[in-house]
Amino acid sequence: MEFPVFTLDQFGSGSLIALVAIVHVLISHGAAVGGSIMVVALETYAMKHKDLEMDDFAHRLLKYFFVVTTAVGALTGVGIWLTTGVVQPAAIGSMLRVFFWFWFTEWIVFVSEVVFILLYYFTWPKLTGAKKVLHRNIGIAYAVSSWLTMTLITGILAFMLTPGAWLSDGSRWDAFFNPTYLPSLAFRTFLALALASGFTMLYTQITVRKAELRARVSGVASRVLAGAGVMMFLTGYWYYQSVPGGARALIQWATALSPQQFDLINYGGIFLVFLFAMVAIFYPMRLAASGRINRVIGVTASLLVMALAVFYVGEIEMVRESIRKPYVISGYMYANGIRVSDVERLDTEGILPNARFSPIQQVTPGQEIEAGREVFRLECQSCHVLHNFARQRRDLAFRLQGWNETTIYNYVKNLHQARAFMPPFVGTDQELRALSKFLATVPTEGTTATAGSPAGGIHE
Repeated sequence: MEFPVFTLDQFGSGSLIALVAIVHVLISHGAAVGGSIMVVALETYAMKHKDLEMDDFAHRLLKYFFVVTTAVGALTGVGIWLTTGVVQPAAIGSMLRVFFWFWFTEWIVFVSEVVFILLYYFTWPKLTGAKKVLHRNIGIAYAVSSWLTMTLITGILAFMLTPGAWLSDGSRWDAFFNPTYLPSLAFRTFLALALASGFTMLYTQITVRKAELRARVSGVASRVLAGAGVMMFLTGYWYYQSVPGGARALIQWATALSPQQFDLINYGGIFLVFLFAMVAIFYPMRLAASGRINRVIGVTASLLVMALAVFYVGEIEMVRESIRKPYVISGYMYANGIRVSDVERLDTEGILPNARFSPIQQVTPGQEIEAGREVFRLECQSCHVLHNFARQRRDLAFRLQGWNETTIYNYVKNLHQARAFMPPFVGTDQELRALSKFLATVPTEGTTATAGSPAGGIHE
């Protein structure tokens, strides 16, 4: 416990990370990776068919991807470092030691990506005629650099779920090329294409008045979308099968869906995306036709594709975070930042004396509740909040109604055996009793009590 503990009651520190991360992934996948490929595809079509209208549209589309990527994308990227650094400093520190050179390479690639998008956008009106091929090649370089940033970051993210052989040999190459790396990268790549395709079709329906141009743009975007839909189905199944069995079993808990419901929502949604792409390919003028009703149908269908793609981004990030439980780095570090290798020592020495920034170093008579509150901050508050402003399911003040100190003590003592996705309690028996005493004081008057047994208590 080498770092201070950041607490965010009411909202939850994990929710803060999720909020920033999902926004960033939407931008990095949809606007940077998928968006760069989409713009290059549109420009290539315009070059082949000498379509000046399409070329102008691709330039205008790039402007939006350019602004979103370099402004909001860069800001949320820094936001991820900030939020994860204060909420999970031990995990970030460990991954920096393992992946320092990978991250260093990613920063170089990211700078290259920014340089290429600047060149690509601002030279668009200047590199024409015989120089148009050079301009398109700059776009290809931009798309490749965007995708390479994803390839580097995905290896690090996948490592947290499946460290693989790194746990035994400590090899950073085994850590990077871990069991879920390639399927995760493949699925994210085609998800990025689906996001960009959906946005392109929606942007076209809203901003382009000429039906023929809408049809041509939709024809290119729908072909990309159809291919992405098929590959999302195949790579999604590959990714699902690569997840370890124990983690896979937690998907139902993470999503609150039965396996049948999970398959229906995910595979059914991908089928809808593919079906819409097929309609756009074979009946482009039908979706692009003028008239209020036709425009409403086109916008609604495009919104549906966008909504499904956004849903998959949120789902994959939420599920990936949840099924690692009880770890933040599987097999190496628990979600509260305690290394697995330190558990035996901390059970003997205590968690409080080893918490460098804790104001309380031991449990003393008359100070049990204050010590228990500190133990809660050190071991529990990375996932739990005492009072949640929106969700009673994560509100300990609600869920501890009817629990006394003895019940809490016995439950937390055997918590990991009863709920394998929760870290074991780490520390001395005296610290556990102090935690139990504190938790028994948490419920407040006015909270409706419906959870009076371990089945409805502290199990997340």
